[in-house]
Amino acid sequence: MITSFDDLGAVALAGGRRRYAVPGAADEHALEAVFAAADGGYVEPVLIGQPAAIAALIERLGLSGEHRSVACTEGENPAAVAVRLVRAGEADFILKGHLQTRDLMKPILDKSTGLNDSGFITHFGLMRIAGYHKLLAMSYSAIIPYPDLAAKKKIVAAGVAALHTIGFARPIVAALAAVEVVNPKMPETVDAAALVRRPRPGSSATPWSWGRSPTTSPRRRNRPGSRSTTPPTPATPTCCSCPKWWPATSCRRSGTRTPAIPSPAASSAPVCPWG
Repeated sequence: MITSFDDLGAVALAGGRRRYAVPGAADEHALEAVFAAADGGYVEPVLIGQPAAIAALIERLGLSGEHRSVACTEGENPAAVAVRLVRAGEADFILKGHLQTRDLMKPILDKSTGLNDSGFITHFGLMRIAGYHKLLAMSYSAIIPYPDLAAKKKIVAAGVAALHTIGFARPIVAALAAVEVVNPKMPETVDAAALVRRPRPGSSATPWSWGRSPTTSPRRRNRPGSRSTTPPTPATPTCCSCPKWWPATSCRRSGTRTPAIPSPAASSAPVCPWG
């Protein structure tokens, strides 16, 4: 089971080196990143841009290692060159170098020559949070400003497919919102409820699991001094407000002890916000 970037790195190494195209490669941070990945045995850098400028920056940064340089003609978009290399099977990934995001995305989204064969592109990222026991995958924060329900279903499917590729057999999906109950005035909570109304866990048509469905009624809380001992059912909420990011020394929701997670808002006596 993958629970850390070290585990993920081991999976990547087992798959062999991948060719990493860097359009606008005369960029300090991009070069440091791609050469670090190359030193670790993960990638083969393919540097796209003006070879003289790229070579001068590599020398100034004290970087070394095998790499391929691909020159751009004057006025040519290096991202378009990167897309052509991927299309031709000469590169596997694209890492943004020194160029505007719009210049990167334009050739990728080109309907005739780009990489958007499925007609849909989304964003996917993995996060490691200090004090938390596993990696968290996150989407969606780019490309589509206001995804509708149909787009959100595609986002979930794309994220799950990515997690399957790196070794997560059955991911648990949560739709994040500002609150954990359905509010008709908050479209994201209505969409979260609609997303859950897909085939339930255990169905062969659902390669992932949803957590607890969002509810339209207030949650019952055990007030201080209450003698109620009925614990809520442990579950990952589907419509939630990032509960795992809160500091917690004890969680009455799951009935388990959890490590405190550093937070700017942490109090001297942190408790689980799920009550």
